[in-house]
Amino acid sequence: MNEVIAALRRQATCLAHILGYTARFTLWVIRSPDGLRSRTGRILIWGKIRRSAIVCVPGLAARLQRKHGLAGHCAQCGASCNLLMRCPQWDPGTHLCRIYESRPPVCRHFPMTPADLRDVELSTDGGHCGHHFENGEKPIRFDRS
Repeated sequence: MNEVIAALRRQATCLAHILGYTARFTLWVIRSPDGLRSRTGRILIWGKIRRSAIVCVPGLAARLQRKHGLAGHCAQCGASCNLLMRCPQWDPGTHLCRIYESRPPVCRHFPMTPADLRDVELSTDGGHCGHHFENGEKPIRFDRS
């Protein structure tokens, strides 16, 4: 019974995080000059929508990671936590997630495809993620203009 309660608490924490983040994200998309009004912003917004849709299909994220040959590890750089806007659960001082054990599925499965690493590069001006894809497929690169 305690396991069920703990699982429900984790799900409630995850849902609260997603709802709060979604509200802030929507306001940012509308108000920010880096949102819909810029090409880079539109690419990053599409990436967030794509990743959110992928994790809604059970097993799809893991299949995509295997297909593309995901390798490496999290370097705790915060790049995936700061795509478009900083996640409120990411602590910039420690470079750790405050809700790591109950983080949303979209965070658990990042990156899913080479396009996700392209998004990291776009949002961090060439930042480096500890993950890579072994199949040799390079992330699609876009000119920031």
